[in-house]
Amino acid sequence: MTREELGIAFDQLAPRDPGALYSLFAKNTKTGEVFAVNEQKQLPAASVIKMCVLLEVFNQAFQGRFSLDDIREVGKDTGGARGSGILKFFRLPVHLSIYNLTTLMIIISDNTASNACIDTVGFDAVNRTLQEVGCRGTVLRRYFIGAAVDDRSEDNLMTTCDYGMLLENLYHRRLISPQVSDGMLEIMKRQTLNSRIPLHLPEGTVIAHKTGTQPMTTHDSGIVYGPDGNDYVISIGVTGVPARPRGSDWVAGVSKLLWDYFTRR
Repeated sequence: MTREELGIAFDQLAPRDPGALYSLFAKNTKTGEVFAVNEQKQLPAASVIKMCVLLEVFNQAFQGRFSLDDIREVGKDTGGARGSGILKFFRLPVHLSIYNLTTLMIIISDNTASNACIDTVGFDAVNRTLQEVGCRGTVLRRYFIGAAVDDRSEDNLMTTCDYGMLLENLYHRRLISPQVSDGMLEIMKRQTLNSRIPLHLPEGTVIAHKTGTQPMTTHDSGIVYGPDGNDYVISIGVTGVPARPRGSDWVAGVSKLLWDYFTRR
């Protein structure tokens, strides 16, 4: 597949819904080639921003502010009646390590665990670190409540170019430190929500990623470990399109296009 053919195929897949906004950033870590569309447009972040909370948890643990083995009490469900995860089904309170909370936050996108992680590190710290690592269009403003926020000035926001940069630094083990990068990758490779970037890729492909879903917003961002060292970072998002099934289907389709382009040329 040539780059021109990739562009044509991407355009053919693009959502046609009035008001739809889609964004993509992908970079081959072997060749440095980038394919990007609307990569600096801000989208509602949904749960993909939990990757940034994970970053700050590991950052503060690396600084010695706490241990990942420290225990936190989860006393109530804070993730909303329609929020993702399993803690809302538990008989509370429960006591979990910070590491286990981050694992629940990423691999099943548990909202209550995510909110406990935010309480551990603080909104300001997450946003300060995002600025320090160069993320200008990503901001954490609110807890995860299992619903969208109509006012964009109150919602969490992201850009796919920010996530591409984060993921590239994560891939090269230079996001804060090798220890922070390795810790994040260990968890992200265990992702269980695999109906988007991984869906049409060969079975057994290693992918470290995080999804995000609101009723009209769909994300997936991660690192795909391809054959012959053709690894690449990819961040895909769309808003203004129903997430299930069309948003998810679109993300999975774009993921397959990029796989074919980066690994079969």
